[in-house]
Amino acid sequence: MLFDGYGPSFDLLLARKTYDIFSGFWPNAGDFPMANAINAATKYIANHRPDSLV
Repeated sequence: MLFDGYGPSFDLLLARKTYDIFSGFWPNAGDFPMANAINAATKYIANHRPDSLV
């Protein structure tokens, strides 16, 4: 399970494309432990372009 490896809270380092995929899916995934943990995580985005993340 996710929490066995990361603990109850964690941060995520994501590439821009992965962030875009996550941001479209996880906020709408429902109320279950993995979705709640990913939604609560602080996300750091690696990006070589100065595009906005909004």
